[in-house]
Amino acid sequence: MNGFLNNLGIFLALILLFPVVIRFLAYNNFVFTIVEEGTAKMILCFGGFHRLVMNYKNHYFNQQWDIVEEKSQERKGGLAELVEAILPFLMLKNVKVVGIPFIHSVHWYKFKWTSYEQEGSGQGIKSVAQTKERIIDYILVMDDFYFVRIDEAETEEKIQVNVNILMGLRIVNPYKSLKKVQKWLEATTDLIKPSFRSFINTMQLDEFLRIGPKKEEGGQIIGKKTGETFLELYKVDDQILEQYGVCLIPDTVEVISIDFAKKEDEDRISAEWKAEKDGKARERLARARETEIAEEGKGNAEALRKVVEEAKSLGVDPNLVLGFLALQKAGEKGNTIVVPSSAQGLMLNIPEKKG
Repeated sequence: MNGFLNNLGIFLALILLFPVVIRFLAYNNFVFTIVEEGTAKMILCFGGFHRLVMNYKNHYFNQQWDIVEEKSQERKGGLAELVEAILPFLMLKNVKVVGIPFIHSVHWYKFKWTSYEQEGSGQGIKSVAQTKERIIDYILVMDDFYFVRIDEAETEEKIQVNVNILMGLRIVNPYKSLKKVQKWLEATTDLIKPSFRSFINTMQLDEFLRIGPKKEEGGQIIGKKTGETFLELYKVDDQILEQYGVCLIPDTVEVISIDFAKKEDEDRISAEWKAEKDGKARERLARARETEIAEEGKGNAEALRKVVEEAKSLGVDPNLVLGFLALQKAGEKGNTIVVPSSAQGLMLNIPEKKG
């Protein structure tokens, strides 16, 4: 009885230790490997392509290694896929099979990218582009955003600007991305940049710096003249998809910042804008003064009307009174006024109004 219990204990211990051992091996890419959610890995056989493994819920590989959502299109697997179907029941859901040691291995490669991140805190927070480079053994198959910088692109007026772009990309065929091209992100951006330079060349500077590139509801960049989006004009997304297995996600190409490539252009444009701003300020001041004068004129007209009525009620010539007021107004400005004696007499003999 004791022997049976000992054997049972050893058996249970082995069962419990089995997932631990498998996970330890997987962390070292030995026989097994860990594949995180939303990523895929390439398995090599004697250094050449063997197969792809992926951990992405409700997504599968078809016969061409395209990522599909229909279970019916999933490619047929072999022994490795059978083992991988059992592993989740042993709490090893994200573990995949590499294969025989020293024959099968996981593909590693150098990946360089630029991300747009926020630095600082409070009022001092700002967004900056950071370039990173790592040696990794996986490829992201979920949507992600990547930063692209285009230097010295010319606008329609031949003004050179540096444009920072943010675009959404999705890997839809990891075989093409990892096998058909050495650096898929660099190849993708190199294909986009010339087309975007041509696109910028159709736009005027004020579209960028004052009102910004026109954006439709989806967020695509659109030219004022063409009325078409960048993707509609150049069809660059079809090339990227076919050659590199990368999908340029619609409505995600967006200009995030622009600066002048030449200091003299920046100084000249700034001076022009300042002059225009000062001119508009003077124009607003002139309009305000016109309004003030008009209001003042309305008030003076009402006062003169009352003076004329008062003069008539006293039996005095209104024109004489108005002339006297005009002379008095002129005298307030420091002018010397000579009033004829006859006029003085008339003014002195203005009767008082009896109440």
